[in-house]
Amino acid sequence: MKSTGIVRRIDDLGRLVIPKEIRKMHKMKEGDSIEIFLENNVVCIRKYDESSPHYQSIVYMCELLKESYKNEVFFNSEEYIKNNEIQLEEQFLNRSQQIHRMKSFYNTKVYKDDEQRYSGCFAPIVKDGIYYASFIMIYTYKEYKENELDQVKILADLLARELG
Repeated sequence: MKSTGIVRRIDDLGRLVIPKEIRKMHKMKEGDSIEIFLENNVVCIRKYDESSPHYQSIVYMCELLKESYKNEVFFNSEEYIKNNEIQLEEQFLNRSQQIHRMKSFYNTKVYKDDEQRYSGCFAPIVKDGIYYASFIMIYTYKEYKENELDQVKILADLLARELG
């Protein structure tokens, strides 16, 4: 575990301020859920990923979509990206986290170490106006129009019902 050298006091209500530098580095913002746990007698704090309890279902959904559409499909949660060692371009990842409805993209740099540009679509998981994550399809085999992506929309809607 890396020490930051930053020390904070807990106030009389038990609150602790997470330094701005750490919040920015881990993309924590007001309203995010934070998970607190013990690991080897050390109190750990991390941004809670609401999709974690559904991780195996998400992996299965991505496999179904890949098989059905014959294109690359992944989920843009931290856990999925880390487990699958996907190196996304920072700008692309930020863009994918700002989409609140199904949206196509064209001629876009997706992967960090790949200069090739891709087309595809974002299928966000949104419930009560709150964005959780997205299915992202990269058109490596065939390009689809939004009205041809019913399976992606259905799985995104199904997952949105389970989250939150």
